[in-house]
Amino acid sequence: TSKINIIPTVLLLKSAGMARYIDRNIKGVSIPSEIIKGIQKAPDKIKECVRVAGDITTRIKDMGMAGVLISTIGWEDYLPQVLDAAKL
Repeated sequence: TSKINIIPTVLLLKSAGMARYIDRNIKGVSIPSEIIKGIQKAPDKIKECVRVAGDITTRIKDMGMAGVLISTIGWEDYLPQVLDAAKL
């Protein structure tokens, strides 16, 4: 038997609208409504998006994945905050 490593991608969302668009239009991608509502209701939407990306990254790490690709799509300046939120 052989073993392969899967490296998932975590997308740093920029808004609830972006999350809704991805959920509705990108095949194979599902964003829970709780995440979208959380971003909508958050007083600091950027901070909430960073928190969500950090939380998902932590969950992936805890699953024992070989790594994770964090896609910031123009928000590279927020990558250190995502890593801090993920305790990396």
